[in-house]
Amino acid sequence: MQPQSSKHGLIIEPIKYDEDYVYGGYSKLKGNVLVPDGNWTPYLPEFEHQAPGYETNACTIFGTNNAIELNHKFLFGTELNLSDRMAAVGAKIHPALGGTPKNAADYLRKNWSVFEEEWPMPDTLGEFYGTVPRELFDLARKRKEKTGYLLGYEYISNPDIPSIGTALTMGSVCFSAALMLDGNGLYYKPDGWRDGHWMTAVWRKPNGNLLALDSYPPYLKEIRADFIPEVAIRYELNKELAWSLMRLIEVLKQFLNRKV
Repeated sequence: MQPQSSKHGLIIEPIKYDEDYVYGGYSKLKGNVLVPDGNWTPYLPEFEHQAPGYETNACTIFGTNNAIELNHKFLFGTELNLSDRMAAVGAKIHPALGGTPKNAADYLRKNWSVFEEEWPMPDTLGEFYGTVPRELFDLARKRKEKTGYLLGYEYISNPDIPSIGTALTMGSVCFSAALMLDGNGLYYKPDGWRDGHWMTAVWRKPNGNLLALDSYPPYLKEIRADFIPEVAIRYELNKELAWSLMRLIEVLKQFLNRKV
């Protein structure tokens, strides 16, 4: 057996079926198709490193923010770059252990974050987890209220790459991973490894492999089709607006294709 890779901040907790939304039976999210081919590469956010000279163990924040930013660019056509540093402090990510995906999503759902340039990555780990000015927390909440951002999420039951591919047609997706590079330039999970990292899915390619956005370079990684994560979550941003947008696109297509 290959030695286990180091963890990057993911803490896995059991799904609470009396509390958590789970796709396929315990969800209140609509799950409307937004991206029919599940290809989110046109909406990629800015690549960001979670360990720029020091390890933050904040993969759940970086991955979740990437998922939100993908949704934002799809909906509004503009870049959104939320401060990972602020969200990590607000969500109480442990500098040495990390945090759970649910904790990251719940914090951002309730509180949002300021822009990256308003509270950027600092030079040291101590500064990264240092005190955030109260006015920035207030600014994030006011901005959320003003813009009406509504984040929803649900677990994907028994996740694998085909189910992630299906979920990608209805929103952005993050998943747990523990990966090694094979001789063909693809990533896979060796037998016996436990997931310790949180990544963002981008596209289930026609060859069956999964293209993923990571918070370590190379930022885009192709993962073999036999990969099975321990946890995966689908995210929605402003679901009613997203569905209205897709209905408008359908109406416009029908109008343009109509014979005169």
